[in-house]
Amino acid sequence: MDNSFKAKDRCKEICRLEQAYDLDEERRDRLVAEIDSAVAAILSQVSRLRLLAPKHVIDTSLALGDANLRFRVAVTDEPNSVVVLDDTLHRARIRDSRDRVIAAAKRFMQIPQ
Repeated sequence: MDNSFKAKDRCKEICRLEQAYDLDEERRDRLVAEIDSAVAAILSQVSRLRLLAPKHVIDTSLALGDANLRFRVAVTDEPNSVVVLDDTLHRARIRDSRDRVIAAAKRFMQIPQ
């Protein structure tokens, strides 16, 4: 979860800075590296979960990683696309994915919803 928040927050930062025309190449590269690191950590953690958790937990966790990765692509794929990007949809997908991961984990651990 922490890495999902980190990736999303760095994507939001790129959006905000690009829209303000205040993002230099060095800072952009650093933010993209942090996003990539966070997404890689999510996927690594999913690999570990495969040993411990049932399919419904794995699937929701993979969906969360995918939602973060899609946001990363949206803010870094085309240099000028972020100026007009409405990141609301990406943030909503990530939030919904997190909620599903939590619900799946609670169901697996038999914690009341």
